[in-house]
Amino acid sequence: MNITRDFIYNIIFIAIISIYGIEVCPHVSKLGLTLTGLSFLLVVLPLFIARILISKRNNNNYRQFIIDFSYFAIVGTFVGLFNYIYRDYPIESALKIIVGALSLGTLNAIIYSLEAPFLKTINRFSFTSRISLFLSLILILIGGVWILLVKQNLNLFDEVQNGSMIDLVTSITIETLFVITILISYLFRIIYLYKKNLQAGIKGQIASLKEVRRDNLNVTISRFSNDEFSIIGDEVNDMISRLKYGQKIKDGFEKVTGKNVGTNLIERISERDFSSEQKEMTVLFTDIKGFTTLCENSEPKQFVIDLNQHFELMVSIIRELDGNVNKFIGDAILVYFEGNNSCTRATVAAHKMIEKSNFNIGVGISHGELMAGLIGCEERLEYSIIGSVVNKAARLESATRTLDSDLVICDSTAMKLMAKEFKTFENTKIRLKGFEENETVYFKSL
Repeated sequence: MNITRDFIYNIIFIAIISIYGIEVCPHVSKLGLTLTGLSFLLVVLPLFIARILISKRNNNNYRQFIIDFSYFAIVGTFVGLFNYIYRDYPIESALKIIVGALSLGTLNAIIYSLEAPFLKTINRFSFTSRISLFLSLILILIGGVWILLVKQNLNLFDEVQNGSMIDLVTSITIETLFVITILISYLFRIIYLYKKNLQAGIKGQIASLKEVRRDNLNVTISRFSNDEFSIIGDEVNDMISRLKYGQKIKDGFEKVTGKNVGTNLIERISERDFSSEQKEMTVLFTDIKGFTTLCENSEPKQFVIDLNQHFELMVSIIRELDGNVNKFIGDAILVYFEGNNSCTRATVAAHKMIEKSNFNIGVGISHGELMAGLIGCEERLEYSIIGSVVNKAARLESATRTLDSDLVICDSTAMKLMAKEFKTFENTKIRLKGFEENETVYFKSL
């Protein structure tokens, strides 16, 4: 709470309670407005300083509400009892001052809590319970004040011999309107502050949810209250955390399976569908030539660094041409391409890989239909491509050594290439290991 604003609220409190006391308590009116106001001010000043010092050490909203309410209650009680004991005022007059101070103290404490910075707590207070309690409190305050007003005026009516019922009704009406006007003014301030806090909080939550809808999961729904809205915010934050975890799983799965199939496979796994499907693909298999010799003759630490750099470069080229790494097999990489121009994209990728690798590598490419899907058991699954097309790609890569070339492709792959690409290859017939008949292959050195 701003000290200047706090001081203004206290001045308003003193003014209202002084006018209230003079208007509705004949015994108080004998002192006059100035003297009555000064009597309240003398009590308020030391308590005001004490409350500020206590509040600085407090970091709990509920405790602060009790401190603020107690402050105004003590002011009213002290002044009311002082007048009752030392000035022989009727108990009704003292009670009017005390009840008035309690009423304004409750409303001021609510205003202070709404204007103070929000403090998150583990305790929650239901919105409906809060409104119900607030309305009940207001009705009790209005009812209590009105009963005291009526009782005081009836006592006065009995004491005045020439009084009339019209004068009594007029007096009660004016006093009641005065009290209700003050209460309504405070209520409007409370409603305005609560609406302002509610609008700002909901606006922040909506902005965060819009970011989540844009797939930005690096947001947190900030809590602005300790009621049902805080439960909504906490549940949404938990949902975002789960989405983040799910996104990590999805990203990791796509790194293993490839971006084109990752989401579909996650759905199939959740449905316990472990079947495979037949697909037309272009398969690329690449391996480092003389890998065993390199391992023996290289310094281990540096060799691992060079190998990782090789894989990093190869994968970036594959992704650039919309290919998918199916698996790493030692120093070898098994890659597949789907969709239009898959043979062309695989060939272009092979050229770039051979030219940019820091090792001497061989590449084999084959095209055809194969089985793709989840292989394994429920506890351990792997997305894999299997079939003669995959085996042939591996055998074609091995043929780069016998043909003294860098790239070897099969006949079905060559037929899918454009004429200008096809012309750069030489062809021959060879026997691939595991295949019964001689195969026409196309090869080239870069």
